[in-house]
Amino acid sequence: MAKKAVGWAVGTMRDGIRKTLNQTKTKAAGREVYAYKVPYRDGDGKQTSQTWDTLTQAKEFRDLVRGQKNSGILQDFKAGRITVSAWGAEWLSTIKATRRPSTHATYRTWVNRYILPELGGMTLNAVTPHDIQRAVNAWATRHGLSAWTVRLIYRACKGLFQEAADAGRIPASPCRNVRLPEVHTSEVVPFTVAEVEAIAEEITPRYRLLVVMGACLGLRIGELLGLTWDRIDLEAGTVSVDRQLQDGRLSPAKTRTSIRRVPLSQRVITELRTHRDLYPPQTVSVEQDGAPGRTEVEPVFRSPRGGMANPATVRYRFRKACTAAGLRPEVPHKLHNLRHTFASVCIEHNTSPKKIQTWMGHASISVTMDVYGHLMNSSDDSLRSAMDAAFGTDAPDSPGGPDAPAH
Repeated sequence: MAKKAVGWAVGTMRDGIRKTLNQTKTKAAGREVYAYKVPYRDGDGKQTSQTWDTLTQAKEFRDLVRGQKNSGILQDFKAGRITVSAWGAEWLSTIKATRRPSTHATYRTWVNRYILPELGGMTLNAVTPHDIQRAVNAWATRHGLSAWTVRLIYRACKGLFQEAADAGRIPASPCRNVRLPEVHTSEVVPFTVAEVEAIAEEITPRYRLLVVMGACLGLRIGELLGLTWDRIDLEAGTVSVDRQLQDGRLSPAKTRTSIRRVPLSQRVITELRTHRDLYPPQTVSVEQDGAPGRTEVEPVFRSPRGGMANPATVRYRFRKACTAAGLRPEVPHKLHNLRHTFASVCIEHNTSPKKIQTWMGHASISVTMDVYGHLMNSSDDSLRSAMDAAFGTDAPDSPGGPDAPAH
């Protein structure tokens, strides 16, 4: 809310801006509250204006209009009077038509649960970087979200406003010069092999194989639950990963590099055969992205009722098994930690980081190194051992014999 400008009478113009009295806010506040009107001619030459709560906003808009007039292209600023809530619905419909169903579902949750409660009642052209900062602060404090989640929601918010700018609704996105909470990453603490074995013993037999495969193959939980028998070649000893289970439907793999073939160890092959004997393959009807109607598949992991396994149920069973297994207190009871175990075992056995990246489906080797670099042997002794193994520990005689003079 702007302070009274000394010597500037209400109703008068200063450099293209008219100072006015905001009747509604004045009545509510019990004192004079001012607004600032910027008159201009639109692209059709019609006289119009926009009113702003602060002088700073009015000056920014005036300068924008002047700049566009000089360039010969004047934007339809009235288009920005749509509310963020209404534009959010339009933006989500575009996301639904152009992105994966899982992406649309995630964005819809973020928009409805976090973005609209903070900004939904404002018009697009009224939102400032300060309003975006206020929303970010609310997500981190009042909503208690992690720094990483706040950053993801902000990225969606940024996309929403950038599309509004690209569509000519607003001159520029207000998502600029916004300070985001810092992400403090902690080093992963993988399960030991003994802990994995203990969890596999404690979990219900239906999901024992999932524990073993998670630790021995490094697959994500969605990839494991979306795995079907036709993707497993026991003769060749490989599993093909090209899709995942998300929101009860089969979706493509997370990224292009997530599509991969992972070798099966003999232990996994044995566990697979035992699991197949206990739970013979059965056909399940499931929705699949890009396919009309429903698709018939034979999932490796089924629910007790015969459908696709429920991720929430699997996580619950896994946490119970972790508690019963008596793990170290610092180890998180999360399914994703099996993936960390896979990486740690590979590193312990000197597997190349590039191979680990490929098998885990990381987008780049830098991701692998950022997450697991601390597990790799970085001591000086490793360099000494490598060089001694390659070149030996004894130096050969110098040219000319042992009595040759030094140069």
